Amino acid sequence: MLRLLVVLMAAGVASEAGAQCPSNYLQVLPPGVANSVTRTSFAPVDFASGSYSGSYGPSIYSAGAYVGYNLATGALTDNCWGTLYTQGSVATHDIFTLHGPAGNEPVAFKADGLARVQNDGGGSCTLEVRVGSSDSTTAIAGGGTYITQELLVPITRTVGQTFDLFTSITITGGGGLPEDDTTSDYSSLSLSFSGLPDGYWVTSCQGFGQFATPARPQTWGHLKAAYR
Repeated sequence: MLRLLVVLMAAGVASEAGAQCPSNYLQVLPPGVANSVTRTSFAPVDFASGSYSGSYGPSIYSAGAYVGYNLATGALTDNCWGTLYTQGSVATHDIFTLHGPAGNEPVAFKADGLARVQNDGGGSCTLEVRVGSSDSTTAIAGGGTYITQELLVPITRTVGQTFDLFTSITITGGGGLPEDDTTSDYSSLSLSFSGLPDGYWVTSCQGFGQFATPARPQTWGHLKAAYR
């Protein structure tokens, strides 16, 4: 009975901690079509997918989408395909904290979103990394575009300070004559942080953690103690 009580208490604490993290957003297919999905999620990892079909003259055409995210690894994906109108959107929000040697000196570094797009059709894709309410970098890829681009956003914080970070991918495409407007768009966004001095790192509410550079030998004890 005691063991069961301890397990239940631990589960309650974990659930409460998760509930304190911000919500995320997933949308698959245009609202109102069959199998469309539009919802928010507090989970650290989530995905949604769907497809539908329709006729154009004597032929049947289809479209689909898959979106997902993993906040522990900083990864987003958004894939859309088909000859009918299709849409996929994934947006995340997480709260990060800067860690390192104690002090009040501001530390400058960057949020680094690696955007990859393989767009073989007529769709359009927008990828964004934003810190706070206004500091953001965006990549836009039209039809027939292949890109690999870093989305860098400068950040300055002192140790212990937090910052809200948002990432998103949105794809829209199709809707014209099926033979003229086929969507085939595969996009991803991978988050990391660059420019952190030795001994500094960031973690997030949803479990992201990155040591940007090896710590100096005299700081290893401090870093290990943080994980004991």
